Amino acid sequence: MSQPQSTGALSLAVAARTLALGAAGGWLFSIGGLPLPWLTGPIAVIAALAIAGVSVDMPDWFRPVIFIMLGIIIGSRVDQQMLAGLARWPLSLGLLVLYVPAAIVTMYAYFRLVGRADPNTALVSSSPGSLTYVLAYAADSGADMRKVVVTQSVRLGILVLLLPMALTQAAPPPGPAIVATFNPFDQIWLFAAAAAGGALMAWKLSIPAAPMLGALAASAILHATGLNTALLPDAAVMAAQVALGCQIGGRLQGANRKELAQVSVIGTGAVLVGIALSALFALAVDRLLGIEFAQALLAFAPGGIEAMALMAISLDL
Repeated sequence: MSQPQSTGALSLAVAARTLALGAAGGWLFSIGGLPLPWLTGPIAVIAALAIAGVSVDMPDWFRPVIFIMLGIIIGSRVDQQMLAGLARWPLSLGLLVLYVPAAIVTMYAYFRLVGRADPNTALVSSSPGSLTYVLAYAADSGADMRKVVVTQSVRLGILVLLLPMALTQAAPPPGPAIVATFNPFDQIWLFAAAAAGGALMAWKLSIPAAPMLGALAASAILHATGLNTALLPDAAVMAAQVALGCQIGGRLQGANRKELAQVSVIGTGAVLVGIALSALFALAVDRLLGIEFAQALLAFAPGGIEAMALMAISLDL
């Protein structure tokens, strides 16, 4: 008689199946020529399976690994040219400081008037930023957690699915492709040690999104100082996109279909309102600082930093 599998083994099996199905979705979107296929494909496929009742999940310990990898990828794009533009950062950050409360107030009014949400749920649902940390805040806010999870997940999913299509039309033709060079024997230890150290330090300092921001800072320092000029291979970037897409899509596990249909309509409206407001601020940055509209729009888009930054890298913005 065979022994039952342990919970850990089952969790790993579900995670492996989820990643495989997400990768298949990415491949289908890729051969279909859709924008950002290795992120949008997994979101669409895993979300559909989650809604259908198929068990799709990622273990909790895997999420920091995803965020550390994302931090390495994002930080590796920091170079001398980017640092030369530091003089433009204060004004752009000032506009961002103005944008955040404007976005919260606008979206709060939308969810109260259109979504008929209670004040706490409307406030949390209107908060931009990383989905993980918005949900952590929601748990202590008295908001309707189920509605917040569905609303934020649907909003982020729709944003990631629709925004690349708009950006590919608004962005200028991409420049020469950056060739990723990576010697695992010489540099993997440096990437791993720096990223782990940065993530641990950020966690000790209680910095939000510590795994990603700590790894991002460490990777950025390595590249800005010239200690490491290599980029992770395209396969690593694709793997990070698939993992993040599976995580976003899996948030809809167990969602009530009737409620999901209602929230999807409200969420789509929220995305359109959010993008319209982001576009106004992006246009101001474009006119005042000469930063490309597509880049500025991604910076102000009401999504988590991990998804928006990865989208910018993948679209070569």
